[in-house]
Amino acid sequence: MEWLLIILVFVLFYFATRGSRIKKRAIKALEDELSNLIHQNIQIVASAYRNSVSSNSFGKKNYSKFKKELIEYLIDNTSSKDVIYYARELGDFDIPDHTISEIERAINDFSKDEQFSQSMDPYEYEHYCANLFLKHSLV
Repeated sequence: MEWLLIILVFVLFYFATRGSRIKKRAIKALEDELSNLIHQNIQIVASAYRNSVSSNSFGKKNYSKFKKELIEYLIDNTSSKDVIYYARELGDFDIPDHTISEIERAINDFSKDEQFSQSMDPYEYEHYCANLFLKHSLV
């Protein structure tokens, strides 16, 4: 009888802590996939960032759309069963502010390599784009 009680407690403990174990593995998997995305395909991250981050008149940035779309992209392209299970059954993911800072740093490094400047006027930007088209044989 005591063994049955011990087994029952163990099974209940296992299922009670299952969600937190899955969440830890899922977050680790998403962190790894985000890191790979930034290092292997920064262009897509930079494009999404520029299209979805807005700022108010005082320069305060609103990242909510970018965070939502980035998480959606990562979940849609993941191979982790833990990420898929957690997203469907247990809850939502969030991207912390320090991660956004790292993404912005990576985008700035990428832009510098491409000789892009936020202070370009429209004329300079047009020539910058034309040079990129020529460089990549798109014209």
